Amino acid sequence: MRLILTAILMVFAVSAFAVEEHTMIRFHIDTAIDQDYIDENAGRLDIADGRREQYYDIVAMEDDIEALQGLGFRIEILQPQLESFYASQYTNSRSNFGIYHTYPEMVEFVDSLRMRFPEVISEKFSIGQSINGNEIWCFRVSDNPDVDEDEPEILFDAMHHAREIMAGEMCIMLGEYLGENYGSDPEITNLVDTREVYIIPMGNPDGVLYNEQTNPTGGGMWRKNRRNNGDGTYGVDLNRNYPYEWGCDYGSSGYPGDETYRGTSPGSEIETQHFMNFINAHNFTIRQSVHTYGDLTLYPWGYTTANTPDEALFREMAAQMVMYNGYTPGQPGDVLYDVCGGTFDWDYGAQDEHGKIYGFTNEIGSSFWPSEANRQPYFDENIWPAIYLIGMAGNLTNVTIEHDQLPFTADYVYGYDVEAMAQGYGGADIVVGSGKLNYRVGGGSLNKVTMRGGGGGMYTARHPGPTQGSGGE
Repeated sequence: MRLILTAILMVFAVSAFAVEEHTMIRFHIDTAIDQDYIDENAGRLDIADGRREQYYDIVAMEDDIEALQGLGFRIEILQPQLESFYASQYTNSRSNFGIYHTYPEMVEFVDSLRMRFPEVISEKFSIGQSINGNEIWCFRVSDNPDVDEDEPEILFDAMHHAREIMAGEMCIMLGEYLGENYGSDPEITNLVDTREVYIIPMGNPDGVLYNEQTNPTGGGMWRKNRRNNGDGTYGVDLNRNYPYEWGCDYGSSGYPGDETYRGTSPGSEIETQHFMNFINAHNFTIRQSVHTYGDLTLYPWGYTTANTPDEALFREMAAQMVMYNGYTPGQPGDVLYDVCGGTFDWDYGAQDEHGKIYGFTNEIGSSFWPSEANRQPYFDENIWPAIYLIGMAGNLTNVTIEHDQLPFTADYVYGYDVEAMAQGYGGADIVVGSGKLNYRVGGGSLNKVTMRGGGGGMYTARHPGPTQGSGGE
């Protein structure tokens, strides 16, 4: 079996100069042998999405498909000519990527945020240049945006992988959302007044610019940075290059042509180094690195399915994050596949370099290049996790909440009381008035009711109950 695996894996090292378009295939898990194959070879496969013991969607070339079928695996073609399919979705009158932003357009958008909301959004600044000399831009959202104050800090970043266009959109839309709602939404205003939110929309500018060159109307599938590996291949996967537990073969690749190539050494890439230097120079308590896709909310460890010492806290925070979008929470190896050299393992594990950082990854949506109609819905389903994490930054209060299962009721007149026991992490005090009951009626907009604080950490609020014929949650 080992010889067969080695033979099949050799075909996945695809040259950066290949002109053949990619195909999205589904690798069905029908037997334990199928899952064993994925577990052994996930470090070299370009897995886009999946669910453990069910299926894996893999970006492949024709030779890869024939080889897998030749080994007897059940393969389904989901989308041939992937790049052309993605590009065909963009009919917006804007050029390039339709409604989505190229690298230059992202820079212009961030500049426009500063002009529109100078009271809360800073001038953009660079955390460093890429290997090809392009700036990795960042901006800060706070009530004194041009001053680094002594306030809890949180980092949102995106596009370590260049083809994940919605990840970058999530970040710039978050900045816009905070600016638009500051001064009118009391919750957003309080968060911006008491936090420093740092946003890096495109961590891999060279890869994004390369996709602009090869596929100017959208759909480019370049993932890595643009390092010349010296053997005819290009690129290192920046999300396999972080030093903590770097180098495992089951969660990254040592072959330069592979999409998950980890580089020649831990933290070898200048882009990774800039991120690490920037983070080490700050006091971030939470980081969310946004990716696409898969409807997943992931947390450490990535290199193993063993739990971190803070598993209970990660589990509770992830549960809060997925309350309204229904994403699947968990460690990568439990829900999909192992990752070595990833962002959040270094965030949490490298505590000799910085304070403990609770790192998360949201895998947004169901496509690398979503239709234009999905841009706003994908943002809407991820704004609550972002707001929740901003609130959690610094004090990490309100993380343990216990309540009885809310009852089913047909009482549309009187409603019912909701009780919850709240305990601050590490014994921290609960902020007075911070307890909120969130509810919907009949699939409508989210309603919030401030909970009354009682003795012993008990909080109560009145749910008005559904209107007749509506139903609620």
